[in-house]
This record gives sequence, structure tokens and C-alpha cells, in this order.
Amino acid sequence: MTETSIDYGAQIKYSTDELAARVKEATHQHTDVAGEELATLRQLGLDVRQNGEVIKRVQVRIYLGRLVSMDGLKPLTVEKMIQNTGQLYGMYPMDVQIGVDNDRAGQAFFDRLSKKIMATPDGERITFHSLIPFDKHLPKTNLLVYQETAKRHGIDWRWIAAIHKAETNLSRTNELVNGFNYEAFFGRDLPKNHQPESIDLEKACERCAQHLERYTSEGRTNITDALINTKLPFEDKRGFENKVKSVYNWYLGGDFQTDDYPFGLPGKDWNDALLLNGNAREQDYPYKHESPVTARKTVSRMRA
Repeated sequence: MTETSIDYGAQIKYSTDELAARVKEATHQHTDVAGEELATLRQLGLDVRQNGEVIKRVQVRIYLGRLVSMDGLKPLTVEKMIQNTGQLYGMYPMDVQIGVDNDRAGQAFFDRLSKKIMATPDGERITFHSLIPFDKHLPKTNLLVYQETAKRHGIDWRWIAAIHKAETNLSRTNELVNGFNYEAFFGRDLPKNHQPESIDLEKACERCAQHLERYTSEGRTNITDALINTKLPFEDKRGFENKVKSVYNWYLGGDFQTDDYPFGLPGKDWNDALLLNGNAREQDYPYKHESPVTARKTVSRMRA
């Protein structure tokens, strides 16, 4: 019988299945591995053996991290987690991954965190990174509108798309979906209990393009001047501009997905992601069903 094992030196012994699962988690799903027992597994080489012979050398990097859940969206919970980690382990997390739902509350929560300037006692900056599911989804129908509008005005379509994403999360309604209270072309700060209304995406993109054209010369757009909003505090203006630039860089580098969900997001949470990737079945998640987050129901909405 062939015996397969993974040997990483005389440190800590795991079964093949357990270590293989951890390696897959760290390398393929880009998820930090948590647990004190992994503190010594920091070397990059793992030997895959069959019957004692090395058949493959796997290069991986395993990180020591913590997985913390929140009851609701509470910035104070994140701050306390950072402080508690430093007190317990003598080191502070430099990169904090935030995995919240891809909806108005989740986007606004991450925006508010991104405005915070946090540092370790040694003065090193603590940064926040988004693990929001489907955050880089770009509906095909939207993409065509951005491209056609931008072409008429001689600007980069990615700026229109980035502003739409940062302002309302590519929504087809006028509800703001950002934590900076920035409104310009696609959304409005609606009164309490006021229902969002559908927008004419073509007209909204046209207004945005006309505005950007005034700040564009020889194909280069001065996005800082274009996004000036004198009504907002400086930290909100800066936060919104940084978000637009970040999203623009996604699109510039081709780091986005267009697929068969042209009227909105394929889903909003990781349960949806598992279902869409075929890694789970709906009956495995006995959660209550909710209304879809977009105009067209693309997957079953579920939430714990």
C-alpha cells in the first residue's frame, strides 16, 4: 500500500490530511492560518513523500494569525482585538483582514475603518484589507455603459466605474453605499425611511464623464481636483479619493470579474460564494431566506 505523508522536519507532527488541509487553506484560499501550534511552521519548504521518498517539494508560506468574529459591525471590537492581540502575544497585527457582507452596512463599515489611522506602540502603521465577497465583480451591462460613455468624452472608463463603485457599490439605485457620505453622480444621502429609487445609469455616467472631462488633459485625469467636495471633512474627502484610486487600480490591472450576473452582484456573503463555486449545497445551510440584494435574483439569499 502506498503511504503518502508530508515531512517538514522534526518539529510538529500532523496527519497527512490535516496538514494538507492547512496548506490548501493557506495557499489556495488565501486565508491566514490561525493557531499557536503553527508558530514554528514558518519555513517555506514542505516535502511530499511516498513510501519514504521525496516526490515533490511544496513551497508555501504559512502565517500566524487570529480569527475573530463580531456580533454585528462594531469598530470598537476591531480596536479591542488589536489591543488584546498585542497584550496576549507581544506583537500587534500589521494587516487586519475584514470579511463583512457586500451590502450597504458592510461597505460603510469598512470605509469607516479605513479612515482610522492606527499604529502599534512602536509607531508602525496598522492597515485594513477587504475580504468582502464579490467586491471585484463588475456587471457586464455596466461595463458597456462605462466604456461607451468614456469614449465619447475622451476619458478612461475606469474612472467612471471606480467612482460608481466607491459611491454606491455599482448599484442601480440612488442609495449611497459608502462610509464617507460622498455623493456626486450616482447616489444621494437619503432621508431616514426614504426608499431608494432606480437611476438612469446612462445619464448618471454621462454627468460623471462630463465632469471628469473638465479635469482631463492629454488623456490624463486629475482625479484629486475632480473629486473635491467642499462640504465634507478632509478625512472623508481623502478617504473617498483613496477608495476611488484603489478601485481604479483594480480595473487598470484587470483585477475584476465580469460574468453572467449582468444586473447586480452574484451574492453578498461567503455562503453565496461557496454555493456559486460548487463547494456547498443549499441544504447544508439551514438559514432563513431573505430578499435578494439586487434587482434580479441570481442566487438564493441566505444569512445566519
